[in-house]
Amino acid sequence: MTGGAAEKAMVGPTVEFSHGGVCCGDLEHSIRFYCDALGFSVTRRLDIGSSFEVLTELPGYRGKVAFLHLGGRMLELVVAEFPEVTGPSERRPMNERGITHLCFNVSDLREVCRRIEAAGGRAHLQTLTETAVSDIVFCTDPDGTRIELVQVK
Repeated sequence: MTGGAAEKAMVGPTVEFSHGGVCCGDLEHSIRFYCDALGFSVTRRLDIGSSFEVLTELPGYRGKVAFLHLGGRMLELVVAEFPEVTGPSERRPMNERGITHLCFNVSDLREVCRRIEAAGGRAHLQTLTETAVSDIVFCTDPDGTRIELVQVK
């Protein structure tokens, strides 16, 4: 069963998608990017201390978090202060395990690409794919997180 039929057939605890999280190298830069380029707004900020070291599985963990909202959806931006953020700040191949991208429906693909570039991200126009029902392109945020933009025709 898929979709609505599966949801109606489930018995027991409910499950609802809450949010996604993105680790970034510079929290303020990432906040500006997601707000300026994609229209998010910051709704909450937190300093995270050692009480989260069990949850993060990082002894002595310290960091900062910003919760951003857009159209009823939430994105959590996280920066680790200790231990420091690791990993490359470039987009990962689509065939690597794990979350590959964030996706946004847009009304003007080229304008949002322009805003992404102006806010410090990159629009990878070589990925532009035009189909009968939509135009799709990949961009990246300042930390290399893949962002898919879809403009339905």
